[in-house]
Amino acid sequence: MTTVPTPDQTALKILAIYIYFKRRPGEALPLESIMVVWKERGLDHADLKPGLDYAQEKGWIEMFNNGNSVRLTETGFAQA
Repeated sequence: MTTVPTPDQTALKILAIYIYFKRRPGEALPLESIMVVWKERGLDHADLKPGLDYAQEKGWIEMFNNGNSVRLTETGFAQA
């Protein structure tokens, strides 16, 4: 049986994508790049938004450019 990951679990998977791209605090990724890696890793698209929301609430990421870009914060980098 497959279990649905929690928003905090998916948020950590999002932070791992920043490590994959060797991003540092203050650097951003286009949301599209995150989505491509998400799909390549076989993760469910439905889990992405709750993970993004959780990471933003925790201050790990900042959404900008009308939600099309995502910046990694110091706190997010430390959590990754």
